[in-house]
Amino acid sequence: MGKSVVQLQGLGRVLCHPLTLAVVSLAGVFAAGRAEHEWLSVPFSLALVAALAGLLFLASGRLAFSVYLAWMGIAFVTVVSAIKFRLKDFRCTSTTRSSCRGTRKCIVSCSAPTSI
Repeated sequence: MGKSVVQLQGLGRVLCHPLTLAVVSLAGVFAAGRAEHEWLSVPFSLALVAALAGLLFLASGRLAFSVYLAWMGIAFVTVVSAIKFRLKDFRCTSTTRSSCRGTRKCIVSCSAPTSI
Protein backbone atom coordinates (compact mmCIF):
# COMPACT_ATOMS: atom_id res chain seq x y z
CA MET A 1 0.00 0.00 0.00
CA GLY A 2 1.15 3.48 -0.82
CA LYS A 3 1.78 6.22 1.69
CA SER A 4 -1.15 8.29 0.43
CA VAL A 5 -3.57 5.37 0.86
CA VAL A 6 -2.44 4.92 4.47
CA GLN A 7 -2.89 8.65 5.10
CA LEU A 8 -6.40 8.55 3.63
CA GLN A 9 -7.28 5.58 5.83
CA GLY A 10 -6.02 7.49 8.87
CA LEU A 11 -8.12 10.50 7.90
CA GLY A 12 -11.13 8.23 7.43
CA ARG A 13 -10.65 6.75 10.90
CA VAL A 14 -10.47 10.24 12.42
CA LEU A 15 -13.60 11.42 10.59
CA CYS A 16 -15.56 8.32 11.60
CA HIS A 17 -14.55 8.48 15.27
CA PRO A 18 -17.53 9.05 17.60
CA LEU A 19 -15.82 12.03 19.26
CA THR A 20 -15.43 13.73 15.87
CA LEU A 21 -19.11 13.12 15.12
CA ALA A 22 -20.03 14.62 18.49
CA VAL A 23 -17.86 17.70 17.88
CA VAL A 24 -19.33 18.19 14.39
CA SER A 25 -22.86 17.84 15.80
CA LEU A 26 -22.12 20.33 18.57
CA ALA A 27 -20.76 22.78 16.00
CA GLY A 28 -23.94 22.18 13.96
CA VAL A 29 -26.11 23.05 16.95
CA PHE A 30 -24.32 26.37 17.46
CA ALA A 31 -24.34 27.09 13.72
CA ALA A 32 -28.09 26.42 13.57
CA GLY A 33 -28.72 28.76 16.51
CA ARG A 34 -26.60 31.48 14.95
CA ALA A 35 -28.17 31.09 11.51
CA GLU A 36 -31.73 31.18 12.82
CA HIS A 37 -31.01 34.08 15.23
CA GLU A 38 -33.11 32.36 17.88
CA TRP A 39 -32.58 29.26 19.97
CA LEU A 40 -36.23 28.18 19.98
CA SER A 41 -35.95 26.62 16.52
CA VAL A 42 -32.79 24.62 17.33
CA PRO A 43 -34.66 21.64 18.85
CA PHE A 44 -36.71 21.39 15.66
CA SER A 45 -33.51 21.42 13.58
CA LEU A 46 -32.00 18.76 15.81
CA ALA A 47 -35.09 16.60 15.42
CA LEU A 48 -34.80 16.93 11.65
CA VAL A 49 -31.12 15.98 11.75
CA ALA A 50 -31.88 12.97 13.95
CA ALA A 51 -34.75 11.79 11.75
CA LEU A 52 -32.78 12.26 8.54
CA ALA A 53 -29.69 10.58 10.00
CA GLY A 54 -31.83 7.68 11.21
CA LEU A 55 -33.38 7.17 7.79
CA LEU A 56 -29.99 7.41 6.11
CA PHE A 57 -28.53 4.95 8.61
CA LEU A 58 -31.32 2.48 7.90
CA ALA A 59 -30.66 2.82 4.17
CA SER A 60 -26.85 2.74 4.24
CA GLY A 61 -25.79 1.12 7.51
CA ARG A 62 -23.01 3.71 7.89
CA LEU A 63 -23.36 5.93 10.94
CA ALA A 64 -20.75 8.58 10.13
CA PHE A 65 -22.02 8.95 6.57
CA SER A 66 -25.57 9.34 7.86
CA VAL A 67 -24.70 12.01 10.42
CA TYR A 68 -22.55 14.03 8.04
CA LEU A 69 -25.10 13.87 5.22
CA ALA A 70 -27.95 14.85 7.57
CA TRP A 71 -26.01 17.91 8.78
CA MET A 72 -25.15 18.84 5.20
CA GLY A 73 -28.82 18.59 4.22
CA ILE A 74 -29.91 20.82 7.09
CA ALA A 75 -27.09 23.27 6.32
CA PHE A 76 -28.20 23.45 2.68
CA VAL A 77 -31.82 24.16 3.64
CA THR A 78 -30.69 26.77 6.18
CA VAL A 79 -28.50 28.56 3.63
CA VAL A 80 -31.28 28.56 1.03
CA SER A 81 -33.73 29.91 3.61
CA ALA A 82 -31.33 32.66 4.70
CA ILE A 83 -30.73 33.70 1.09
CA LYS A 84 -34.48 33.77 0.45
CA PHE A 85 -35.15 35.99 3.46
CA ARG A 86 -32.35 38.37 2.49
CA LEU A 87 -33.56 38.58 -1.09
CA LYS A 88 -37.10 39.32 0.10
CA ASP A 89 -35.58 41.86 2.53
CA PHE A 90 -37.16 40.52 5.72
CA ARG A 91 -34.46 42.10 7.88
CA CYS A 92 -36.21 44.98 9.60
CA THR A 93 -36.93 44.30 13.25
CA SER A 94 -37.57 47.84 14.41
CA THR A 95 -41.07 49.22 14.82
CA THR A 96 -40.17 52.86 14.21
CA ARG A 97 -40.98 54.42 10.87
CA SER A 98 -37.58 56.14 10.52
CA SER A 99 -35.67 52.84 10.44
CA CYS A 100 -38.02 51.15 7.97
CA ARG A 101 -36.83 50.91 4.42
CA GLY A 102 -40.02 49.88 2.69
CA THR A 103 -39.78 46.20 3.48
CA ARG A 104 -42.93 44.13 3.71
CA LYS A 105 -42.38 43.28 7.34
CA CYS A 106 -41.79 46.92 8.19
CA ILE A 107 -44.74 48.19 6.21
CA VAL A 108 -46.99 46.20 8.51
CA SER A 109 -45.17 47.01 11.74
CA CYS A 110 -44.20 50.60 10.89
CA SER A 111 -47.43 51.90 9.52
CA ALA A 112 -48.51 55.27 10.83
CA PRO A 113 -50.95 55.14 13.73
CA THR A 114 -54.49 56.06 12.88
CA SER A 115 -56.14 58.84 14.86
CA ILE A 116 -59.70 58.59 16.03
